[in-house]
Amino acid sequence: MSKILFLLGTLTLVFNPIRPILGFSISDLLYLCALVFLVLEALYDKEPLDRLMPWHSFWIPSLMILIGGLASTFISENIEISISETLKAWFMFSLWISLCISMVRDKNLIKYILIVFIAGVAFSSLIAVFDYLTGSEIGVALGGLPTTKDNRYSGTLIHPNFLGHFTGIAIPILVDINLTAFRLTSNGLYKILIAINSSFIFIILVWADILSGSNMGLFGLLIGLLLVLVVHSWKGDIVARFLIIFSGIFLLLIFINLISIAASDTNVFALISKNFDRGSEQTGAVRYQLAFEAFDLISESPILGYGMDQGGTGSQVNLLSNNVSGVHNSLLRAWIGGGILVFFSVTILYFKSMTLSIGAIMRNLKGQNIAYSVGLAAAAIGSVSNDMVNPSFLQRFSWFPIIILMGLLIQKPALEQKVN
Repeated sequence: MSKILFLLGTLTLVFNPIRPILGFSISDLLYLCALVFLVLEALYDKEPLDRLMPWHSFWIPSLMILIGGLASTFISENIEISISETLKAWFMFSLWISLCISMVRDKNLIKYILIVFIAGVAFSSLIAVFDYLTGSEIGVALGGLPTTKDNRYSGTLIHPNFLGHFTGIAIPILVDINLTAFRLTSNGLYKILIAINSSFIFIILVWADILSGSNMGLFGLLIGLLLVLVVHSWKGDIVARFLIIFSGIFLLLIFINLISIAASDTNVFALISKNFDRGSEQTGAVRYQLAFEAFDLISESPILGYGMDQGGTGSQVNLLSNNVSGVHNSLLRAWIGGGILVFFSVTILYFKSMTLSIGAIMRNLKGQNIAYSVGLAAAAIGSVSNDMVNPSFLQRFSWFPIIILMGLLIQKPALEQKVN
């Protein structure tokens, strides 16, 4: 039962605006239920505690976040929200990660975890594309935001940047899984089915990423995608080499369109160009200014910060000149929210994520073909890059690839097996 609930929790990550109980999303509640059933199953089977709740390197930073967040609550604007955000962060970086590692122990379950994650992102992306093509607002009905004045779409998510972030995580994982399956199977019909299925999902995800209008979402996507293609090319994958050439042509066309005076309002390159223009001429300048304001705020309260209720991008109501935009850097946001202790904790988490991901890629380049690790590592690197401009360090999906990768590396699974 715990495995089913975990898969459902992963599938519903894209429905984060729907929060039926005490501000917890559907995914949060399903993961919590999965944890409860895991405990019950372990007690029934008399499993040892270290197997139920395995130790991981994020436990100590999670305790630092708990201490720093609770300490900052005394000077917060909203005590209830500050405590709630602190406890959610502690749960995510401690118990939820242990839950994920426990689930990854089942090597057969890993594939399904990644499939349901991609399926959820693809569904949200499909909603965004459908709303764009038809002018409908299905995404709004499912909990997403209305189309913004810049024609940005969020699918089922609470903000367009989240859609860009989600797709940037899903695409490297999708490409890695399908390139591996394509290379390892000798069945010609199966190869055709893989190509058709993966191409359709890939187009929907990329289209949604562009419709989100998130420049960092697109940048994170490109980082993750290129890393996957380079690693597979290094291994001699002909398809990956072809896709690198295709990606290079695509980027060249984007560059040509950016410097072109005349551009259509409807083609994909014009959409990307408009997103870059908006970032450089509007939001970029505001975020640059707010970053300096953030340093001033931190200098006034470097130890305790201002409470975890100030952690959201638009939550610094009485602190910043632009309440709508807010601080868009995860490290600064963490320091403003929970003070120096939370700042150091989040810095450690990102550093650990990057070193783990780079290490996984290097191991694959050296011939240790750990299944799924390339896509997860590439997605994690892209996600960390995204978080430096579109902060999501309190969002579970932002850490999904690195946590699953951590579970894989801890368990040291067998090398890739031939696809059945």
